[in-house]
Order: sequence, then structure tokens, then C-alpha cells
Amino acid sequence: MQRGLLCFNSILATSLALAVGCMVPDDPKRVSAPKPKPPRTKEATEVRIYLESPTVEPGRTTSVSVYRDSPITVNLDQSPVFTPAHIAGAEVLATTEGPALKIQLNQQGAILLDTMSVANRGSRIIIGAKWTEGRILGAPRLVRRISDGAIVFMPDATLEEMERIVRGVNNIASKNR
Repeated sequence: MQRGLLCFNSILATSLALAVGCMVPDDPKRVSAPKPKPPRTKEATEVRIYLESPTVEPGRTTSVSVYRDSPITVNLDQSPVFTPAHIAGAEVLATTEGPALKIQLNQQGAILLDTMSVANRGSRIIIGAKWTEGRILGAPRLVRRISDGAIVFMPDATLEEMERIVRGVNNIASKNR
């Protein structure tokens, strides 16, 4: 019985010594690992894309001002053609004219854009975004068939705003997958 107790006591003593040894403070000369950053709140940006309406129909269409520096007024159908459910992702592109925004649509959205860009050639699509604020980002004209599901345009936004929009769009798109 004594021998079993002695064996148990030596195991207990060794375990305590190891536990206490692990709690010895770090060497002050040693660099400690960086503390993890607190998790960032998920940013969200909802992008909706509307089709220009050639006529004014009260209750169905509305007039909006696009481009803050040189505003133009466009009539749009109040029902969006593309909603966040159609968007697969976004990115900022560097072009010779400056930064551009690329909105990539999912398969369903790409098919719809292909059909719409052919049927409504010459019309504008109005792209609106809602993040901490909401506004119309652009109204590019449909000048060719868009069969790859990508809308690339120069938005009425700063580079910082575009990066914020892209993060928010991609956060929502990742939830839709």
C-alpha cells in the first residue's frame, strides 16, 4: 500500500512541477507573439442594378440624378433587374482611365445580363449601392452584348469607397454560395 502511495505521490509531484514550469514568465529579451486583432465586423454592401426606362410612368418609374460632378438625370424602372442574390463578387480594377469597379454576376445573372444587353442595346443600366450610405454609382450604357456576366464601369466613388464596396459585396456574396 505504501509503495502504491509513493508511486502516486511522485507522479503527482512531477505533474505539478511540469505545470508550474510551464507558467514561468517569458524571458524579457524574447519577443512575444503579436496579440490577435479583434474580429472585424462584417461589412455589407447591397448592390442593385436597374434598367433605364424610356418613358415616365408614375408609380413604376422614377427619375434619379447620376454622377455628382456632372449630373445627368435618368428614368429608371423601380424594380431592380439584379439584386444581391445575382452577384457572385466584385473587385476594383486598375485601368488606364483610373480605377474601375467590376461586378461579377452568378450564372443566373449572367444569362439575364446577356439577354438584357442584347434586347436593350443603347439603354443605360443604373447601378446603386447601399453601405453606410446609399447612392447611385453609375449609369453605363449598354453598347455591346455582355455574355461573360461581368459589368465593368467607372463609378462615382473614391478608391477607398470602391474598396469598401467590394468588401461588403463579397461578404454578402460569400453568404449566398
